[in-house]
Amino acid sequence: MEHTANYQLSQWEKSDRIMMEDFNGDNAKVEAALAALAASGSGTAQALTAATNRLNSRFYSATYTGSGAEYGSKTLTLPRQALFLMVSSYDKDMLFALPAAGLAQYVNYNAASVGGILINMSGGTVTWNSPNCNRANTTYHVFAVLTA
Repeated sequence: MEHTANYQLSQWEKSDRIMMEDFNGDNAKVEAALAALAASGSGTAQALTAATNRLNSRFYSATYTGSGAEYGSKTLTLPRQALFLMVSSYDKDMLFALPAAGLAQYVNYNAASVGGILINMSGGTVTWNSPNCNRANTTYHVFAVLTA
């Protein structure tokens, strides 16, 4: 196995056996280098930390259990405004949305149907009026890309 010139990180070739210890060792080297950079107080370290925090905080995931409210509104409260939203039960319903545009597409796996749903957004609150993605006792998974 070869290693990088500056930090001696693993560089595998097709004939090399990939080992967990090699990954763990590389991760430890990267972690130590980033910690040393952050401890140095340099502007570069601060910029790197800020960029990493912005990237990490732009993704959001959660779950909720549907109430079964027939044609009632369903409201999700997110940490910030969503650029993209996906809600899925993995086996019955899926909702894809661009909340800022007020657009959403609903898919029902069982009925093989697709339809549009109007949604409203105010800050981090997203609401739609439909029984879709609110079936009683069904766990829904939420994934969102949030504004910075």
